Amino acid sequence: ARGSVIISKAHVHMNAGEAEEYGVHDGDSVDVFIKSRRPVTISNVIIRVAEGMHACMHIDVDESNAAACESDTRGIIVTPEKGAGSL
Repeated sequence: ARGSVIISKAHVHMNAGEAEEYGVHDGDSVDVFIKSRRPVTISNVIIRVAEGMHACMHIDVDESNAAACESDTRGIIVTPEKGAGSL
């Protein structure tokens, strides 16, 4: 609608090889532990698998500020069944 704003759900883009390496599939919901000077876990992050992508997480400004993210901040994908894999 005109003048409306959307808030995108936190998500991780990756290619099929990375998805296999991390043990996730397109559409999976995972938690991501943000490794920063203000560590935060973001829950219900959607995995989006597509060729031509490389592992990259998209979060909103408020989430980024809460975790004190910088351009080189890394995260760890946490899945209930599989444990953790670095991102």
